[in-house]
Amino acid sequence: MKEYQINSSKNKKTKTLDIDMQGHLNVSNISAIKKELYSVIKKNKTISLSISNVEDADLTIVQLIVSFRQMCQTENIDLKTNLDLSEETRELFDRAGFVNIIN
Repeated sequence: MKEYQINSSKNKKTKTLDIDMQGHLNVSNISAIKKELYSVIKKNKTISLSISNVEDADLTIVQLIVSFRQMCQTENIDLKTNLDLSEETRELFDRAGFVNIIN
């Protein structure tokens, strides 16, 4: 069983691809997460990426979000991110200087 989940759906009203990631967003799963995340973005001009119900996370997920954002800019995709992180995870990212980068 996967330790993380990525759900995606097309919002027909706004024509936005809504992506929700949750679970264990860490180095153990980052390759699979990246592959799955990048596979759902084809032919979309607006993406809403939400991260919630995080069991644990490390800086590899931050690197992935930054890389994903850069790829979206290159492809002229409007990316909106919404991070619903635990206080502990938010503090970790904040101390590392990454909260402003990924929000």
